Amino acid sequence: MLKVDVVSPSGQIISGRDVSVLTVPSMMGELAILPGHQDILSLVGKGLLKLDDKESFIVYKGIMEVSDGERVVIAAERIKKISEIDINESKNALREVENKLLNEVLDDFELHKAREEYGDRLAELSALT
Repeated sequence: MLKVDVVSPSGQIISGRDVSVLTVPSMMGELAILPGHQDILSLVGKGLLKLDDKESFIVYKGIMEVSDGERVVIAAERIKKISEIDINESKNALREVENKLLNEVLDDFELHKAREEYGDRLAELSALT
C-alpha cells in the first residue's frame, strides 16, 4: 500500500491514507502511482487526483514526491474535492473568462491571470464530465 499525504496552503487535506493506486495529473500527462514505484519528484499539473477510484479531487498545480516506493507527498497550490465543484458555476466562469480574453485589452498580468482561470475551469469541467 501507498501512504499518501496531501497538503495545501489551507492545511493538511489527507494524512497517511492507505491507497493501492494513486492517479496524479503531472505536467506531462496522467501518472498512475502503485506500491513499489520508483522514487520521483514531479510537478503536478491541473486536473483530477484520484485515490483508489474512491475519492477524487481537482488539484491546481503543485509538486509530488514518491519515496521508498510507498510514501507519496503532494504539496498542492490549491485543491478541491470534486463534490465541492458546481458544474454550472464552472461553465459560467469559463464563458466569462473567454469573453474577457476575446473582447478586452489586457496587460501582461491580467492576461496571465485570465489564462490561469481559463485552465482552472477547463480542468474542473474535464473532471466533471
